Amino acid sequence: MNSIESIINCTKEISILVLNKNYEYITFNEAHRREIFRGHGKYPKIGESIFNYFRPKYKETFDRILQGESFSDLDEGDAQDFWESSWSPYYENGQIVGIVGFAQDVTDKIMYQQQIEDNASLLDAIL
Repeated sequence: MNSIESIINCTKEISILVLNKNYEYITFNEAHRREIFRGHGKYPKIGESIFNYFRPKYKETFDRILQGESFSDLDEGDAQDFWESSWSPYYENGQIVGIVGFAQDVTDKIMYQQQIEDNASLLDAIL
């Protein structure tokens, strides 16, 4: 395992991926590999299109990143799960050559927040 792979695999909870300008995997960590398998029943491969796993709506998002935009968002996945993501251009020698993405499953956090809000509403109704 090279040093980049060691770095991106140091976290077990955050999915990390790097794509080239053709939306093909350059690398990804074990957390991303597991999440893709969990959602699609097969493992991603280096050189494979991300669109084998991500919905086509992400092309517009990825095109924004390839134009130099960085941003974070919260997205509801296909399995009623919630993902907090950060996306940035991947640079080599000052040129954008791809996309770097970090994502974390925040479903439990969202569900707990909803329970707190529901309980607060119930308490307000009672009082």
